[in-house]
Amino acid sequence: MHKKSWNEPKQARSQERFAHILQTAARLFGERGYESVTTNHIAAEAAVSIGALYRFFPNKEAILDALIAGYMSRMAQVFPKTMDIERPYPEVLEELLRQIAAMEAQESAFGHIFVYVDNAQTVAIHHALVQQVARLIGAYYPQLQGEALTRCAAVGAGIVKGLMPLLGEMGMETAVVEMKRALLAYLNACLEEVA
Repeated sequence: MHKKSWNEPKQARSQERFAHILQTAARLFGERGYESVTTNHIAAEAAVSIGALYRFFPNKEAILDALIAGYMSRMAQVFPKTMDIERPYPEVLEELLRQIAAMEAQESAFGHIFVYVDNAQTVAIHHALVQQVARLIGAYYPQLQGEALTRCAAVGAGIVKGLMPLLGEMGMETAVVEMKRALLAYLNACLEEVA
């Protein structure tokens, strides 16, 4: 992630206003789409002056950057720091998918930004996800290495990204089951190639 493009406040009252503006922006991005929302919309919905918004965020992209930084931090917590390969991979995978689905349910803009917004920061989320997935798959299946491992992880991340909209359409339980099914089938195909 590049240098912060937003101004994070130090005082508690300002921190509350900062968080309120971010939450409002996330809600609006989730409801209307990132492209459709302006800083004026965000300020009006947050009931703050445009000057107050600009004190923290010089533009809409800075708001997006701040949201993405938070999402990347949360995504890093979803993946285990150390791999306990005693647990079956399908069980670990399902737990991860449930955590990502819960994040989507709690963070109104996460899925929209992850799936539909295309900029350097969303590319960074995708790359971070691919690295974590490769680390996980590599721990369980060391026969997958190098380009094959990276490709498998990248396609796996793409499957999750592509199926994210189903969380709202199918409901979390069904969507997680279907994501898991697609990911395990693709992983098996990757493993057959290196067998």
